[in-house]
Amino acid sequence: MKFSRLLTLSVFLFISIVPLVNGQQSTTATLIGMVIDQNGAVIPGATVTATQTSTGFRRTASSNDVGSYILTNLPTGEYEVK
Repeated sequence: MKFSRLLTLSVFLFISIVPLVNGQQSTTATLIGMVIDQNGAVIPGATVTATQTSTGFRRTASSNDVGSYILTNLPTGEYEVK
């Protein structure tokens, strides 16, 4: 994500992995966050990209008018979020 000025983004993450009824773990996750600048102001319309570090799988979302975003049905694993 490129901006004309330097921004420090704070991303608050919540990863939810819900066990299935039969006790097995789910194979997908949901990532919920908010994009804000160094002054705490929300950034609407920011592009958020989550890339799974082991496979390169990538999914993007845009933050809404209050800076929130959600990425659903992500394969479980470690991600880099930008």
